Amino acid sequence: MDCSYDLSLEELCTKISLCDALIVRSGTKVGRDVFESSRGRLKVVGRAGVGIDNVDLAAATEYGCLVVNAPTANTVAAAEHGIALLTAMARNIAQADASIKAGECFKRLLNLNSDLRNCDVKCRNVVVCRQMDEKQVCRCFTCGEDSCCSWFW
Repeated sequence: MDCSYDLSLEELCTKISLCDALIVRSGTKVGRDVFESSRGRLKVVGRAGVGIDNVDLAAATEYGCLVVNAPTANTVAAAEHGIALLTAMARNIAQADASIKAGECFKRLLNLNSDLRNCDVKCRNVVVCRQMDEKQVCRCFTCGEDSCCSWFW
């Protein structure tokens, strides 16, 4: 097993001839030249995350290489990040940060006298896409908010 980062195309093509499998993120392009360099040894390319647009599927098929991805691998983290952004908005975190950096008093900006169920943002408008829908909505409901959901497919 070899764990390498920031390889140039030439370095990847050199190393790939010793590999049976390759796991990549979106930044690594797996083109025909990579499959040619593997000389048929490469059996599977795993894409961590959504999409496989960085892999040449025609070349993979031609060389008998399976291409797979993990589209739901980071949906929980993405949903939690979305809720964190909504919470930061409800608590005026960005304004408080700017106030602190300017040397001003920030306490008036923060909604510290109420919890998120009673803050000024009474209805969370959650825009959800594909797998994140249920996770984000569930997290909003656990905060006691009325959630308005827009479904985009």
